[in-house]
Amino acid sequence: MGLALFMNAGTANAFNDAPRLFTVPMMLALAVPATYAAVAATTPHLRRHFRHVLLWMAASAPFWIIGAIAGPEIRIWWWAGAAGIDLIGTWTAPPVPGNTRRGTQRLEFDAAHMLERMRLFLIILLGETVLTLGRVIADHPSEPATLLTALGVFLALICLWAVYFGRAEQLVVRRVSASEDPIRSVHVGMNVIYGVVAGLVMLAAGSETLIAHAQDRAGVSGVLLLAGPAIYLLSQAIYFHLDSDGSSLPRYTGAAVLTAVPPPGTGSRYTPPSLCSSSS
Repeated sequence: MGLALFMNAGTANAFNDAPRLFTVPMMLALAVPATYAAVAATTPHLRRHFRHVLLWMAASAPFWIIGAIAGPEIRIWWWAGAAGIDLIGTWTAPPVPGNTRRGTQRLEFDAAHMLERMRLFLIILLGETVLTLGRVIADHPSEPATLLTALGVFLALICLWAVYFGRAEQLVVRRVSASEDPIRSVHVGMNVIYGVVAGLVMLAAGSETLIAHAQDRAGVSGVLLLAGPAIYLLSQAIYFHLDSDGSSLPRYTGAAVLTAVPPPGTGSRYTPPSLCSSSS
């Protein structure tokens, strides 16, 4: 938590003059727990797994370090390479050449704990979107169009919450608890959650812009407002399709409908308020 505090504080200037405040805490936050697990994990399989994780971190570390030293104009390319290595390692459950990969069936694993962590992560993301709505409403408290648009976005957010925390969550818990390979189930869920995160971020960004300028026609914010929930539903549909039975078709259908709906505000180009006032 302490390392994440400094890493998040350094995010704003990561591409300016303070990249080390971002990279050093981030690398430590990843490497220290993995090193501990590589030595003290409860099973030989987990210890071997985290040793592989450390090897993948060693492969990406030079890119993070060089990116922090390099100039701001090329830093993004070094860090994109580092992030790509880390993501590939995460998605493939870091393999190592020449090492026979053991299956994950019937291995001891606290799947319930990991599901709880993903559930809490989702709650935090939904809560951040609510806070974004509250901030925009506070900035425009007397505009009826803004208040009505905010109410609509809030109702949509409740629907997204119910989509998972209703019957879907029960299906996930029941499926994982009965699975002979709970590690695979959790791994699929952790990979899919990237799409859930992207969808909620897009929803928050689109709703913030659209609500702040509810009386204008903002095409980009309208696209984000529909694409965010579509990606959210599509990510969940992929999870249920790969690792469960049922509940994927309604989500595929919902994502397809949101994709087909014309975004609000696509009829004209949005002009920022400052330009409107200067032109008038």
